[in-house]
This record gives sequence, C-alpha cells and structure tokens, in this order.
Amino acid sequence: MYGKAEFSALVKDIKSEYLRDLYQYWHGNCAGEAVLPRDRFDPVDIPRLLSRLILLDVIDQGQDFRYRVVGTDVVGAIGRDFTGERLTDYHKGHEDISVINGYKILLETGEPQLETRSLTSVGRDYVTYERLLLPMARNSQKVDTILAGLEFHLPRDGTP
Repeated sequence: MYGKAEFSALVKDIKSEYLRDLYQYWHGNCAGEAVLPRDRFDPVDIPRLLSRLILLDVIDQGQDFRYRVVGTDVVGAIGRDFTGERLTDYHKGHEDISVINGYKILLETGEPQLETRSLTSVGRDYVTYERLLLPMARNSQKVDTILAGLEFHLPRDGTP
C-alpha cells in the first residue's frame, strides 16, 4: 500500500514499463487530486495500454464489483472473457480472496495498490503478473471505478 504522499515511491516500485506509463497517465490526469475524475480518463489517449486494462465498477457500496471492460491480453492470459460479470460470480471459480481484498483495500484507503501475483486460480501458476490498481470517481472523491493494469510474465522458456 502507498499513501497519497508516497506516489513517487510507488513509481519506483513498479517493474513494468507499461504499468509505469499507466500510472503516469493516471497521476498526470489527477491534476493534484487523490482520485482520477472519470471524465478525465479517455482511452483514446492510451491505445497501447488498453489490451492490459480492466475497468471495474463498484456496486452495492463496495460489496461487489462488475468487470465493465477486460482487455484482450487479460482475456488471453486468463483464458476467457469475463466482461460484464460480477466479481462475486467470477470469484466462485477463479479469483482467490486476496485478489478481492486488493480491491476492497483500494476502496477503504483511496490509494493505489501494487502487487505481484500468479494465475494459480486458473491453473496457470507458472504465469506471474504485476497488478496496479488505481482509483477513479465519476462525481466526487468517493471511488466508484477501479482502473487496473496488468503485466503478465511467462517463464523465460515460454513453457509451464
């Protein structure tokens, strides 16, 4: 977890160039605010990043989330498209609780989250990924959308 005053520390901890670019885009469009206003997010500005993005809508006051957008690289790594699904439905077969907790921590703190995980829950534990979660809000500072960027890593030889 990173506090609002520790944004520069977060950038230094991000290993993926792609995720650093996403973070810089997000931070630059925050314009001094802790949460990116939704109307300042324009996918047209970041076409090379789109395939690795997930947009989650916060529903039921943070008791659940809906995958509004799932990028094609994410779909390829997971093995299926879960756009439109609620996290509670997807979780039953795929997400472990610690993945869900990252979203909830972001809601509680309003702060970006960075972590490294593996795709164990979908039978691909040989695939690791770096995940950056960024808060967004439509009409206030209350987070109602989560922008997630993922960078997947296969073993160097490409085999499990």
